[in-house]
Amino acid sequence: MQVKRTEARMGRKELAKKSGMSEQTIGKYERGEMMPLLETVCVLAVALDSTPNELCGWPAIT
Repeated sequence: MQVKRTEARMGRKELAKKSGMSEQTIGKYERGEMMPLLETVCVLAVALDSTPNELCGWPAIT
């Protein structure tokens, strides 16, 4: 997630605001201290203009 956030030139604060989460939660996800639910991954993907597959590093489904 941190890679996608950096590629989007977005700080944790902006991602937190766009996703409705706290900066602390974003940081915990990025450090691997917490694992987001699938619903949360979808919200983060939308906020990052990405897909859940891209965000998780999974191959695209064709």
